[in-house]
Amino acid sequence: MNIRSLARGLDYLGQVESKRQTYHVFGGERLFLLLSFKPGSQKSGNFNIVEADAVEYACRKFAGRTGLTSNDVVAESKQSSFIRDRFDALNVLYTMVATQCAKIDKRHKTPQLFFNVH
Repeated sequence: MNIRSLARGLDYLGQVESKRQTYHVFGGERLFLLLSFKPGSQKSGNFNIVEADAVEYACRKFAGRTGLTSNDVVAESKQSSFIRDRFDALNVLYTMVATQCAKIDKRHKTPQLFFNVH
């Protein structure tokens, strides 16, 4: 991956609040970049790259679904090369929230996140 092409033209799409972490989502030409900071520090953290095709796939496949979990996404995307594990699924779901394709359902009081897809 070419880091220069990755960072070129990124637009800030917003932040997504999960139960323990805040993700800052940037959109590029054919990918999204998710940044999260280590709790209690603004100097270190993680980043994840999500392909735009993966987000488009998930928005189509799960349109209209409520109470969707990352485990549901993994189980129902077995034939997809976009989503291989629960972390891929969560990153796609967070990106879907930032792009307003989904919302986090805050009615659930369990540690697991639930999403409603538009």
